[in-house]
Amino acid sequence: MKKGPSFRVTIESLGARGDGIATPPEAASEAEPDGSRGRGRQLFVPFALPGEAYDVAAVERKGSAEWAIDASRITVAPERVTPPCPHFGVCGGCAIQHMNRDAAAAFKADLLRKAIARAGFDPALVRPTLCVPPGRRRRAKFSYRRTERGWIVGFTQRASHRLVDIKSCPVLTPALQAAPVLLRDLLARAPECGPGGEAQVTDTAAGLDITLSPGVGSGVPKSGGAAANPRRGRTRKSGAKPDTPRHSRSGDLSIETREAIADWAERNLVARVNLATGGGIEPVAARRSVHVSVAGRLVDLPAASFLQPSVEGAAILADCVLDGLASVHAGPVGRAADLFCGGGALTIPLAGVARSVHAVDLEGPAIDALNRALQGPGLAPLPITTERRDLFRQPLEATELAKFDAVVFDPPRAGAEAQARQLAHSAVATVIAVSCNPATLARDLRTLAAGGYRLASATPVDQFTWSAHVEAVAVLHR
Repeated sequence: MKKGPSFRVTIESLGARGDGIATPPEAASEAEPDGSRGRGRQLFVPFALPGEAYDVAAVERKGSAEWAIDASRITVAPERVTPPCPHFGVCGGCAIQHMNRDAAAAFKADLLRKAIARAGFDPALVRPTLCVPPGRRRRAKFSYRRTERGWIVGFTQRASHRLVDIKSCPVLTPALQAAPVLLRDLLARAPECGPGGEAQVTDTAAGLDITLSPGVGSGVPKSGGAAANPRRGRTRKSGAKPDTPRHSRSGDLSIETREAIADWAERNLVARVNLATGGGIEPVAARRSVHVSVAGRLVDLPAASFLQPSVEGAAILADCVLDGLASVHAGPVGRAADLFCGGGALTIPLAGVARSVHAVDLEGPAIDALNRALQGPGLAPLPITTERRDLFRQPLEATELAKFDAVVFDPPRAGAEAQARQLAHSAVATVIAVSCNPATLARDLRTLAAGGYRLASATPVDQFTWSAHVEAVAVLHR
């Protein structure tokens, strides 16, 4: 940390994580050979907005960047609003609650513009951001830890492994707002799940779906004892008391704990409670079938599986894909492929506009859930086939892609590098890329462009409200 006389800076722009960026005074006075000043020297000011002035009293260097750790705001940008969450600024979940909705939408569109511009595309192809309002997020991953004063349940503190004990979170649906209180009560009945871990909670039509992962993501070392690693069970010592809870043979929770969890789930109308260990995920209490609705079809939700964070966001992404196809294809789409399909969030809507859809994903439980959704009694058949396949290691090759008129891919943050290379050598007329990472999206678009595809549009989607994350749907054609 560097302290000294305070200096004043004006915020010039926002970084990729939502922090304000300014040029330090000493950098501004350094002349470059071409006459420019302070090239490459940036000072990051957390929670600052463009146009605001700050007096900075202390700076800390982290890697090649400098961060203001003691700064006072002197002027206020018109885009600044009062954050609605009392935890903002401490909790690391949100980065831009201090920014009004129009400014936040513009920020996310700009993130996408910069990414595709660096890849050589026209940033004017980026459309306005489509936003999901707060209070719609239906899944969240809480961290928990046992302390002398009880259980802490919340999110990781900004730039720290410490936990913020969450009382409320305006990002979440009303049912998820109540999850921290419920989790504290549940953990009190499951001592084997301590001293810390993660709990993924999903708000479904059947009720909350909870997956406990002891020893994960809590800052508690996995080697911190049997309670931190439930695969090992509870440590037995000679002379253990006769009333030590007995373990069932099917898992790492005692029979008494399993009964207590089942009773707790019944009284709190929780649909399912699962336990994740190194050996897999086991349902401990399953009161009701857990499913989500996709274009009128009920799709089972495997425990701890991927799910778009909001109902509205999933609908926006599907609409963008269908609109992208309609913008290129004058009539009905012929044969389509949905790669990295998951449980069919895009597959089923695609089946409404394409003659046939081939859905591919590595995750067996997701493919199985999609197949069950297609085969229910009394349901009209859909022209969908499925395949389980690792598209990172074994992408569909150009010869296999030849039978498709359109391909949609929606990969994890790592992108679809191997698959994009095969698409670049294919004759597929239309490719639609859905992404949660502008950097890997830009890389894959560059690969497709080298193969002859033209970028028609890129639409940013903001369903991670008040974070610096942005999703996008890019439409390409030959």
